[in-house]
Order: sequence, then structure tokens, then C-alpha cells
Amino acid sequence: MRINPEIAQKKLWELKIALDAGKVMDVIRLLQSGKSQYRIYNKTYNYETRRWEKPIASNNTVLKIKKALDAGELDWMTDELNTVLDEMEKASDEDQIENIVKKALEQRGWERRKDDGFGQFRERIVKEAEESIKDFGWSVTNLVRIGIPEYKILGMLQELDTLTMARENAIHGSGTWSPEKNSKTTWYLRKFPGFERYLRILHLVYLMQKYPNNPIAYYITATDIYTRGVIANDDAIKTSGEDILRYEIWRKGQYLDAYNESLKRYKRTPKRIRELSDQIKALLSTGDNDEQ
Repeated sequence: MRINPEIAQKKLWELKIALDAGKVMDVIRLLQSGKSQYRIYNKTYNYETRRWEKPIASNNTVLKIKKALDAGELDWMTDELNTVLDEMEKASDEDQIENIVKKALEQRGWERRKDDGFGQFRERIVKEAEESIKDFGWSVTNLVRIGIPEYKILGMLQELDTLTMARENAIHGSGTWSPEKNSKTTWYLRKFPGFERYLRILHLVYLMQKYPNNPIAYYITATDIYTRGVIANDDAIKTSGEDILRYEIWRKGQYLDAYNESLKRYKRTPKRIRELSDQIKALLSTGDNDEQ
């Protein structure tokens, strides 16, 4: 028997969960994504609207949902047919419910709806970037130490705090768990606002630690190219950026010649060669300019 919103709500009431079915699904998603019970039932600050938002549910309700989920009593809510409940909640006209279900299942399906096809790749490259600097302490002193201009540091830290929260809210886990089965979760990362900027900040610190004593303008250009290569999953682009710092091309002369020679180990299109050449020329013309 297909579970419609009325049946879903009745099944929840039988579990002594009075919360709307769509909001129950939201709580389940947050729990499966690794959010703590405390984070779910407390107010959250929305940096876009700059307002505090009310929690989805009370502490007691979140605890009931967590216990039911752990006991396997809410497995039916994670079934592909029933994941359209959150869309049903948004439908103001009950006559549209059947069309919403049909569209979700036939045109997109749950797997496609929750992920744009790059969620797992996005989650992997962000995790790798975070792991590369996991021992770095994000403080004014440490950022000064690696060469970040002091007047940029406070803004950088504040921006990172905002982007980190956006990154945490964009993670999504899909999986099932019950006492009789091993848990298995697949993690996805949605493309949140500032996703590429977040990666560039992590890559900048990574490269500045790994290759010290380059002028700041060279770090910035190298990081932009490096990050572009990571996102494109193209080692040739990624290495082109890193080698700017490895060969210390700011020294020019034989160092720049050696860098240009190193580029020949990768095959590039004439367009890409021109783009890279133009970037390097522009970089060299800036000297020690530290403006981003």
C-alpha cells in the first residue's frame, strides 16, 4: 500500500511523534548527516537573512525521532517512495500531491533530487583540502607567520567562519541503520554559496605552508590555478599552479625558464597554453603586489 501524507502522519502518531511528517524528514536528514541532537533543537543563526531561526522541533521530539530511527521504526520514511513527503509539505493544494509524487519518482527520483551528480566528488575534494591543513591553527599569529598580510587577516578569519558554517549545512548523508544491520552512509556536499572561495582559502594556507618565502601575489595566482585544477579534476592545471611556487618564478631568469620547460610534460590545448602564459605575464608585471 502506498503511503500518503495522511497514513504517514498516522504512523508517526502511533510512535507518539506529533510533528508534521515533512519536518520529521528534515530531522532525520540532519541526524543522518551527522548533526547532533543539540544542534537540531537549538536556534540557528542564518547568515544570509542575519536572523535567528526557530528550531525544527523541541528537544523531546528530536529525542523521540532519534530513538525511533535507531530502532528501525522510521525506515519506511527513507524509502524512495516516501522521500517526497517534504515536497508534499510545501504543496498548498492537496490535488497537486499526486503530481508531485509522480514527478519526483519518474522525472528525477530521490537519488537525483538529493544530489546534482557532483556531491560525492565535491565532498571528497573539500575533505582532502581540509585534511591537508588539519594541524594548522587558524589564529592571527599563525596566519602572519605563513605570510598573510596582517591587514587582511581579521576579514579572512570572519569569512572562513561564515563559509565553514555554510559547508556544514551543505553536507548530506544518505543511508540506513538498524540494530540488525551495519550502518552505511554515503556523503554528499551540495554546492553552497562560497564553495570555491572556501576551497581557495584552504588551498592558499596549504601552499603557503608548503612553499614559504614567495611574494603574496604569486601565492594568490598559484592558488587560483591550483583550485581550478582541483575542481576540474585536472592534474595538469593543478600542477601548473603549484609549480609557480616550486620554481619560485618571481626570481625570473633561469627559474622562469625552468618553469616554462616543466609545463611541456603535460599536453595542453593552444588556448590553455595562451591563457596560462597570459596569467604568468600578468603576474610577473605586478611584482610584489599583494592585492587579491
